[in-house]
Amino acid sequence: MFFNKKKGPETPQVRAVYYIGLPGFNQNFACDLIKENDLLIIRQVKPQAQASMSLSQVQSIDVIPENDFLTRYQHTNAAAPKDRSGFWKMYMVINYMGSDGKQKMIAFWVSNLEISKLNKFVAAVQENSPVQNLVL
Repeated sequence: MFFNKKKGPETPQVRAVYYIGLPGFNQNFACDLIKENDLLIIRQVKPQAQASMSLSQVQSIDVIPENDFLTRYQHTNAAAPKDRSGFWKMYMVINYMGSDGKQKMIAFWVSNLEISKLNKFVAAVQENSPVQNLVL
């Protein structure tokens, strides 16, 4: 009886660790990423900070392993540290058009235990994005 209460639609969100791309945010601090209507809201947990952007500014979202992130975005060939505990990182890179008209990026990482939540969030953010038509 009490357990069958229907909830409204859940707001797509995920907790990730901020890495690079937002001035005023602390590197390697937890952030909540929330899709609210046509906005992407990024809230740093402690100390509190917030940034938001329209989903129309998002050009692409890449979810890639740490080695690929280091090579593609940090221009290093360093191998990711081997961790025998089974812990590894996946990076989510949001490529977007800034309010100044310049292409920018924000990067976050999650542990392998949070990958499915991250993939669901990315799918929710991309579900209404326009189809890109590339002319070759």
